[in-house]
Amino acid sequence: MQKSKAIKELFKVQDTKNKFKIVKDYDLQIKGFSNITIDLLEQNEIYISNQIASTQNIKKITNIIKSKIKSEQNLDYLLSIEKIFEKYNQEFNGLLTIFENDKYSELTEKIITSLTIDSSLIKHENSTENEDKETVLRGIIQSLELKLQTKDQKIDEILKLN
Repeated sequence: MQKSKAIKELFKVQDTKNKFKIVKDYDLQIKGFSNITIDLLEQNEIYISNQIASTQNIKKITNIIKSKIKSEQNLDYLLSIEKIFEKYNQEFNGLLTIFENDKYSELTEKIITSLTIDSSLIKHENSTENEDKETVLRGIIQSLELKLQTKDQKIDEILKLN
């Protein structure tokens, strides 16, 4: 698997706060933005995710991960995928260290595939929850509109009597 694709996909599955932390921690450059905020990140999530995979940003991330690998001997990439998920879940730095030790090959691809599948399931569950919330809110709005309508009618009746 290509290094840039692996990093981009790993970045995509992070929540917004982690994405913001990653951009700040690695001092990543996003074309068109001089200062990234959480709001900007939420509004431009797809564009920023694509910019993470720029050559300059990949070099920054890789250099930091390589220096981290040199300072500590991490053999976690030899663990099974289940154990890796158990230990790291979606932790960006830990998984990048594993990817680097794996040389972005088969294990990296399996982890990215699992993460994207898990992420799409979570997004589907969240969209179902949002639809349920929307239904409840629509019901509340309709009942409030009905109450408002009846009060308007009563006010009109009182005004006609006067």
